[in-house]
Amino acid sequence: MGRQINFFLAGDEESEFIDFIYTQGGSIIDRFGRIMSKKEVILETFWQIYITFPQSVIDMKNNGRIDDFTSNVIEYDRSVVKEKKIAAGRMYVELIGYDEQGNKFRKEKWLEEKFNIYKKWIIKHCKISKDKEWYIGIKTYLLYKNQGYRMVDSLSVRETWSGIEF
Repeated sequence: MGRQINFFLAGDEESEFIDFIYTQGGSIIDRFGRIMSKKEVILETFWQIYITFPQSVIDMKNNGRIDDFTSNVIEYDRSVVKEKKIAAGRMYVELIGYDEQGNKFRKEKWLEEKFNIYKKWIIKHCKISKDKEWYIGIKTYLLYKNQGYRMVDSLSVRETWSGIEF
């Protein structure tokens, strides 16, 4: 059982959100657990990174990547802008974990609280689409409206709709 929020944030808006992550005590790591600076995050070509905290327990899979089912992390899938397309971003936290024996456990409450702080920032700084599925930064929306950018679903890389309405 997890929680998520879907969004389109590009350029300065994503940069402001990343600043907020750091000011709230978060750090950003790549899928291999390496701590990233803000500049590295912005220049990163891989879209899936993680928000972590000083009290986070980070478990790694056998392939050397983060195990987000057992780790205390928030998955942050970035909005990627490429070739006049803006791919949707997503922030997701898994609240149920599994121990080595496969037993379910509830992750610590502070992790959900941190997720909610970041979610509130997105809600405050973005408009919600008419279908209530996406939050869209104002500047990002203007790229769509005034400069011909297309909004695409980041997972399937398909166009999500022909027009966005608020």
